[in-house]
Amino acid sequence: MTVLLQYKAGICKYENNIVTSDPRKGFLIIEQDEESLIHLVWKERNKEQKELDLLLFPQDACLFKVPQCTTGRVWLLKFQTSNQKNFFWIQEPLVDKDEETFTKINELIVEDNKDNEIVTSNKRSSDSLDNSEAVNMLQNMIRQLTKILSPKNTIPIAKNKKYQDKLLEYLPEGFVKTEKELEENLNSPQFIQSVQLLEHALQEGDLPTILTQFGI
Repeated sequence: MTVLLQYKAGICKYENNIVTSDPRKGFLIIEQDEESLIHLVWKERNKEQKELDLLLFPQDACLFKVPQCTTGRVWLLKFQTSNQKNFFWIQEPLVDKDEETFTKINELIVEDNKDNEIVTSNKRSSDSLDNSEAVNMLQNMIRQLTKILSPKNTIPIAKNKKYQDKLLEYLPEGFVKTEKELEENLNSPQFIQSVQLLEHALQEGDLPTILTQFGI
């Protein structure tokens, strides 16, 4: 693992729509693994063990400042493909590097942060999204499907032993269950075309037809 960024920050507990800061001293870390995949990590400063290790896919996650915190020192990691939320509170003694670090993290975990910017009202609860935001996030995810599932992103995941065995289960019948075969399938014109068809079906609201074609 290569550490790209490290900042003193604590983790927060999020239960029943209430955010509570954990008093432990920690590090918020952005790492890049051997397959060039980005991880967001949190661990206590006096321990080597990672308490939180999130694999972040392009365009899926973005960091926001919680508007209810007037100091701007509580940050929220939000995902487009799930309702998962992770809160962190900054523990650096000086605020000088906060903005620079916040921007840098988003640059590392989001290919184009401007496309994922969500304007949040101070009057709106940070634990919920209104309907328009949810729709926008879903539409953005659909538009990025071909990009997210491109060989550039899927091949490194296929090389990762942590996920490889599970992915091998989905190889078509008759194929040898090997890493080489998996990579060739992910890089094949047939797979790329299938992803494009799925993206188009989702955009056009024609999902039942395409699922029938896939035999689902």
